[in-house]
Amino acid sequence: MTIQDLLNWCNENGVPLDTHMVVSRKDEFLVVPENLRLDTGPYFGNCDHGDVLLDEIAPADDETCERTADPKFLFIGTGY
Repeated sequence: MTIQDLLNWCNENGVPLDTHMVVSRKDEFLVVPENLRLDTGPYFGNCDHGDVLLDEIAPADDETCERTADPKFLFIGTGY
């Protein structure tokens, strides 16, 4: 999901854009500016959807296995 997709979803579902976000994992996680960063190189671990997305938007070179692009992601709570 892109940020635009999220904005569209909020508009379609009547969610005001000043609504706070929470990332639900094992424990709830309050999103605050200190826990956001824009960077490349996410580690998706066991997330098959993440690997599929990377293959779609940044395919790997067949010979070197290196990605042909470094897409940026909005990291939420990464490293905390």
